[in-house]
Amino acid sequence: MAKRLFIQELYNPKDFGLTSNVDIVLVHGLDGDPVNTWKSASGQVWPQTLLPEARPHTRVLSFSYNGDITQDEVVSFATIRDNSQALLTQLACRRDGVHADRPIIFVAHCLGGLIVKQALRFAFQDLDEDHRNIATATRGLLFFGTPNLGTDKAQIKRIANGFTPIDRAVARIKGKGKTSGLVQAIIQNSEDLREITEDFVELGPEFPIASYFETRPWPGTDKVIVDKTSSVTTLPGDTAVPVDGDHVSMCQFETADDDTFRDVCKRISKATNIQDEPVARETPAIRHVGANELVSRMRLGQDKTPIVVVFPYPGMVPQQTPRAICEVGAEDEGVSANDFVQSLSSSNDATPSQGKEKVKVRHKMFQKAKKRFQEWV
Repeated sequence: MAKRLFIQELYNPKDFGLTSNVDIVLVHGLDGDPVNTWKSASGQVWPQTLLPEARPHTRVLSFSYNGDITQDEVVSFATIRDNSQALLTQLACRRDGVHADRPIIFVAHCLGGLIVKQALRFAFQDLDEDHRNIATATRGLLFFGTPNLGTDKAQIKRIANGFTPIDRAVARIKGKGKTSGLVQAIIQNSEDLREITEDFVELGPEFPIASYFETRPWPGTDKVIVDKTSSVTTLPGDTAVPVDGDHVSMCQFETADDDTFRDVCKRISKATNIQDEPVARETPAIRHVGANELVSRMRLGQDKTPIVVVFPYPGMVPQQTPRAICEVGAEDEGVSANDFVQSLSSSNDATPSQGKEKVKVRHKMFQKAKKRFQEWV
């Protein structure tokens, strides 16, 4: 059974020989995912691609929890408060050895914003110094479609049911019919959720808050899921920001020219008082490279002509950015370019022994490339 409660690192400046000066912490919402929540229709995961280009010294972390609306036999009994405590504990571990004053910006979608608010409430009142440091290091909150006000039972139920035009069909395909324990708790304890927001307001945090609200209706309906009135808090530092998108697409950006993405970057710089500029790299700049494109560019002569080898890192999808791009000789350490090309091919029709050989080839090439990459940075 795959774990659902963890923090995934989407980008670390250290991997490129840079020093981190800000931590961005992403928290997805209902039916969300630490990567897919932020991925556009074309496969652009802006926290892994666009943000590192705009702010190369900013580390990006994404918190994962079971926010499924419908589920089968895999049931999570974690509540919003449980997930908030997990966020605090795991983030404190990720910041172990980091200067306590390094700024934190939380970026949350939908009910992920409630998890963030509850986590900060715990942090401000916690006896654990590492948890209190998270509270004092927080410089800003960016909420996308978070129901900050008006979270009565009817509103929460509408949020939970707002996904049903698609998710009911998905549930039938996957054989999922039961509403998740988290959603049931949200609907049954909407007064509890109201208290989370009210208690957070009473804390009176002085850092800026941007409450982004959707302006397009949910597909198949004529209504938005979280409207402007529901999305804002009563805190003086809160700013309501309209987004040209529905409840899901509002936090997904295709290009660095997207107005909302530019606004996000501007608010990060202003809240942290840290300007970050793109840096010159000795290695090629971040770009998308697919296996087919890679193979087509290889020159497979016998004169040891250099080839380009692209290695993905754990958790990335094919459209995302390679972490290491290295030149390796066509016949280096007993691995020829032809061997490497063969190792890229599908192993569906390969014998078990052939499959193992392909793994060996990839492993050898990876070790060589890793060493070369480390020498460069």
